[in-house]
Amino acid sequence: MPTAPPWYAAEHGLLPGLQHVMIQVLPVKWSAYYQSLNPNPVAANPSLHAAMPFIGFLALLRLRSPLAWPLLGWCVLVWFSIVYLGEHYILDIVCGVALAALCHHLVLAFLESHWQRELEPVRIERQLQIAGREAPDTA
Repeated sequence: MPTAPPWYAAEHGLLPGLQHVMIQVLPVKWSAYYQSLNPNPVAANPSLHAAMPFIGFLALLRLRSPLAWPLLGWCVLVWFSIVYLGEHYILDIVCGVALAALCHHLVLAFLESHWQRELEPVRIERQLQIAGREAPDTA
């Protein structure tokens, strides 16, 4: 499974004919600012470019927001562009989306179980207050 992006493989002669589009469209080869970030040239899988907007889609979908579906369209455009620009393989996108879905599911499961345990006593106490009764002393 490749972890280096396609442009890196092309620069090392493993993918002949591939153009590193980002170098062609940026005004300078790489800006001083980008170099100061100390990017890791072989950290392409999973693609966080694919994962992050997909997490946004999942969150909006859970909220039943009408913006969820346009955001999915944005995700598809991002996925296309990172392959077209030679920044990621399709496998990187699949792994990024799978990682995003897994993390989203795990966080929701944790929050739902934690909040239910923490909020249940508060709910019972509030219901007793509404009914005009004292909450039992649990201490």
